[in-house]
Amino acid sequence: MSTEVNKALVRRMWEEVVNQGRVELVDAYFSGEFINFGARVGPGQFKDVVTRWRAAFPDVRVTIEHIVAEGDLVVCDLTVRGTQLGPFTTPQWGTLPPAGKRAW
Repeated sequence: MSTEVNKALVRRMWEEVVNQGRVELVDAYFSGEFINFGARVGPGQFKDVVTRWRAAFPDVRVTIEHIVAEGDLVVCDLTVRGTQLGPFTTPQWGTLPPAGKRAW
């Protein structure tokens, strides 16, 4: 695939999976070999992240600020915004109660 096709695929993933909340599409976009922050986690980890984001920040929105591609590598600089209306659970911070504030 060309770099433009690859960038379009990545744009579509962020729009469909995060912005539209279509978590069921993760398997279509991510390999079982998906690596996040240096660890092979598979698509299930990304599904979990998006599910937790959308539960805590129902208006979550990803905006691609910059996107660069070379060969089959695509890199995005993202802004993620949302209003925390539900509890947000993370391995690092535990569960943060709803703050009702815009984040990111």
